[in-house]
Amino acid sequence: ESFYEEWLEEFVRHYGPKNPDKVLSADDASKRCKELVESCESVLAAAKKEVEVLERSVQEAQGDVHKLRDALLAAIREIMMPKRKLGLRSDNELTEEDLLKMRQMRQTRLRDVVFNCLQGIWLSGCGGEVLQAAVDHVHKLIDRFEMKADDIRDAQQGHNWQKLKGLLGTIEEELPEAAARRQQVEIEGRGTKKLVMKALDDLGGKASTQEIIQWVEANPEFVESNSEIRINRHMSKKKDHESGLVWQNTLRSVLSKLFQKSERKRADGVYVWFNKGEDDPTAVQPLSDA
Repeated sequence: ESFYEEWLEEFVRHYGPKNPDKVLSADDASKRCKELVESCESVLAAAKKEVEVLERSVQEAQGDVHKLRDALLAAIREIMMPKRKLGLRSDNELTEEDLLKMRQMRQTRLRDVVFNCLQGIWLSGCGGEVLQAAVDHVHKLIDRFEMKADDIRDAQQGHNWQKLKGLLGTIEEELPEAAARRQQVEIEGRGTKKLVMKALDDLGGKASTQEIIQWVEANPEFVESNSEIRINRHMSKKKDHESGLVWQNTLRSVLSKLFQKSERKRADGVYVWFNKGEDDPTAVQPLSDA
């Protein structure tokens, strides 16, 4: 979005009609259309070159942490928020999906650059602060999406985002800063963890995020009878979070850090949570010999 914010005014000044009441002739409209196409092509070409430079930098770094760090910082500034998958194609000749296709291809390549840089820096055993900052930045993008859509796999190019999220989880298991943060979540979210465990137990050991939230709302007596559980029913005021009740945001955070989500969707099309260490309830069971 930053690119469009920076150049929108210049674009309007250059290509916008000088006289809004004037109707262009067919020839003038065709000429203006050609100018727009040529302008967009030049911008897309510049963007393509930029990504290619970053990709080449990663290839040529050969494990050099400083070069990987520079490429990482450059790429991560360009990564955009995950976007929901669009609906089925309509009868229109040009859909929103068509308009976003080239942009998404560029974003996919940028995420691959970030993935390769993060992996390279992590495997080197260096760059703790830069690594943590980058992990936090990408996590924030993913978390904001999952506040609305529940799972990053439901985003456009969801498999690409999921691969990146998986790497973040692997890195966080070893980063000292992340370990300290997990311990803090364990302490602060102790009551919420107990709440989720009770909900899962009553819901058969597996449930979607929305089902867990609905269980909490339907069982206020369990909260009232457990002094260590606190439900903050105020609206979230943090700028880096989607609007919503604080307790629901806290519950989602505890779920993502202290519980496990299924690899596949349930029959009704949702992912489910279960206790860590238990078998995935959506896993395909091997066929037994007859």
